[in-house]
Amino acid sequence: MNGSGWARTRLGDPETALERLTRATRLSPLDPLMFNIQNGIAFAHFFSGQYDEAARVAEMVLSERPTNGAALRIATVSHALAGRLMQARQFRERLCQVIPNLRVSNLNDQTPLPREEDRARWAEGMRKAGLPE
Repeated sequence: MNGSGWARTRLGDPETALERLTRATRLSPLDPLMFNIQNGIAFAHFFSGQYDEAARVAEMVLSERPTNGAALRIATVSHALAGRLMQARQFRERLCQVIPNLRVSNLNDQTPLPREEDRARWAEGMRKAGLPE
């Protein structure tokens, strides 16, 4: 379920991804890799345009794993595209401490997204958060 949910997110089907990832959460509530499922849920919310929910779920991950790169990336772009630039910049600062060489130009190295429109939205959010080109 987890892998299938992540795949659906990256293929542009966040609704199915949310369904599968939520099911994975119910089937294995004590999974030691629950943070990975939660990251998938946050990404799916982001790609369905639900920036508030994406940020909320990413912050849940960060409360237990404060240096989780995926959660820091999704919190950064979600806050930025929701218009909360102060929070976005705070998460971007934390993200750049974890991944110091991260730039807009190499975003796809960290978060490979197959769809051009997703890469564009991702880059837009990171630019708004103040990530250098």
